[in-house]
Amino acid sequence: MQGSMALDFKKLDVDSFLFGAIPVRFQDTSSQDFQDFIAHLFVENGYVLKQADFSRDFGADLIVTNEGVRTAVRVKRYHEVHKLGISDLQQIIGAQAYYNCQQSMVITSSSFTAAARELAATHEVILWDWTTLLQAIVDTFFSGMDYFTYFKKYPGPTLAEDKQLSFSIQRFEHIQTKDQSYSLLDVELTNASESAIRVHCDLPIYINYKRKQYAAINWSDDSFVNGIIHPEAVVTLTFSFSGRHVSTYHNQDRLILILHIMPHGETIMLEQKMAAHKPGGLLYRIFRWPFPRR
Repeated sequence: MQGSMALDFKKLDVDSFLFGAIPVRFQDTSSQDFQDFIAHLFVENGYVLKQADFSRDFGADLIVTNEGVRTAVRVKRYHEVHKLGISDLQQIIGAQAYYNCQQSMVITSSSFTAAARELAATHEVILWDWTTLLQAIVDTFFSGMDYFTYFKKYPGPTLAEDKQLSFSIQRFEHIQTKDQSYSLLDVELTNASESAIRVHCDLPIYINYKRKQYAAINWSDDSFVNGIIHPEAVVTLTFSFSGRHVSTYHNQDRLILILHIMPHGETIMLEQKMAAHKPGGLLYRIFRWPFPRR
């Protein structure tokens, strides 16, 4: 399937990245990109960084040093419902000794179980849950301002009736190879209003005619995911569903886009039935016509 390119936070517009990443707790980024961002966060705060050997997992993702103190850091990009448990704490405790560090730390976009917090207190492991991590981001990149105050500089109407957003399904293609099976979709998202709109897109949802619901598994590298859609402009979203769940479509199947309108975080849900997708034009239909064999 589509590969992903590592993000270079020394060159990236970090404001734009955080604008989209914070509302969804970095769930639209890869685990590696999240880890690289945490590394960048430490560097911005004056730490000397060494990323651990990724070919061998000894429990730490980063080794950071400040004022002579070495810290082993474990980074976990989890959904908010997935709490880190004892096993994650045990691994970083072992990594602290292995990497000859004075202290250890676990950072997550989620939170910790009560047992994990108890173990951390016993071994003096520093824990950063989402609340603590967000505060570190705000202090480092937003000069202490909260998210909504900081991003007021981005354009975007605030009333739902001002947002004339719609989408059309341009492509549905099932791809089957020896190693993988997935369905690739293109949709065009149109801003028909006279105002620029700042949008962050969740991965789309597919509900088939049997009412089975599936989430897209990833964005294509060249897909629009978040940013400004200018007045009367069109952007293309490209994403994939697992071929095990979505390999063909029925006219009554539904595709749902969930859009977060910034800076106030208002959510809009747009829906189209797959019947609206008309593959190809006349020539396509002619050459695909099942002529009888002679």
